[in-house]
Amino acid sequence: MQGTRDSVRHLRRAGRRGSILAVTTSMLGLVLGATPGLAADNGQVDAQVTVSAAAACIELSTGAVDFGTLALGAENQAGAPGITVTNCGDADATIMASGTDATGTGATWGLVDSGATCADTLGTDGYHLALENQNAATSTTLSTGSKELGTLGAAATVDHVARIWTACPGSSGAGQVMSMSINYLATSVVTPPIVLEPITADQPTADAAAAYLLPPTRDYDVPATCTGDPVIACAGGVPSNPLPQVEVNATNVTTTAAGGDAWNGSATIDVSTLQAIPMTYSGVSCDVTVDSANGAVATLSGTYTMTFQSYPTPGGPTNYIAVGNVNVTGLESADIQLTGGFSCSLASAFISVYIPMFQDQMEAYLAGNVCLAPDAGGFIACPTLP
Repeated sequence: MQGTRDSVRHLRRAGRRGSILAVTTSMLGLVLGATPGLAADNGQVDAQVTVSAAAACIELSTGAVDFGTLALGAENQAGAPGITVTNCGDADATIMASGTDATGTGATWGLVDSGATCADTLGTDGYHLALENQNAATSTTLSTGSKELGTLGAAATVDHVARIWTACPGSSGAGQVMSMSINYLATSVVTPPIVLEPITADQPTADAAAAYLLPPTRDYDVPATCTGDPVIACAGGVPSNPLPQVEVNATNVTTTAAGGDAWNGSATIDVSTLQAIPMTYSGVSCDVTVDSANGAVATLSGTYTMTFQSYPTPGGPTNYIAVGNVNVTGLESADIQLTGGFSCSLASAFISVYIPMFQDQMEAYLAGNVCLAPDAGGFIACPTLP
């Protein structure tokens, strides 16, 4: 997902256009010249390029809004001019906005997103900003985090008016020019390849997702790497078919609430290759086998974070779990065996290179997104979402 940001700054005059990301592609033609004295020949190479969907794009009609001269405690005052937001992309976009604290010379007002007023709990040095939608006659109070304002179709526009509630009497800033920003964000509306089912962010669901993520046993393919150094599972420049596999066994799988919608997880893991993995490093080719039981400690340790998230609306109902911050440690030199000739018996560099690569691959097996199966039959690995 790509987004574009624009700011509306207090007391600035120049208009601003949202950033537009453009992709330019080119083709190089190949000309085959005739060698003197030889018959001419020619050939043709067909080529094509697939152009990705355009990034989100917005234009703002102004780059500055002025609220004029207001007293402390003023409420719901409109700024001028109004702000027309245009979707300059070729697809629907979700429009969001956020605000900033207001600052002056020796004065700061914190942006407050609540219904508090000077008559009750707003207190001093706090203020409100809002965007009034002139098309729909609705208003959204802004916070320092992005809040959704609505969806805007391709080439469509929406008219906003900025409104302010100044800090209460007794606050700092009297006689000062207070400046703040309204930040717009447009994100492409992307339809995932599956329908995401609602998920309850609680301990039982976190435990069930962890049990899917780390079952008692699961086999994984070892991806082929045919370029660079080392080359893995790609003897002779051709990926192994079938690919070698690693058996992963997990025990002591636990999850602990970490605050908000996040859960920290941990597990004890033992691993073993089901087939030898061909590997070439610095011109030496060997077969690699791994068995965590061979080392002084028979298992590896795995930790990760599961975060309940919402797509496509941030902050909406949770419908998938993002698994990240995966860390797998504990693989030892004794866990790795090399075969394939005399050079392999001396290739200690293989092992020092392969240990972090193998642990990184284990982490890649676990990282990603988890969501409910469409038939409510448990969890599945779901696509990477913007």
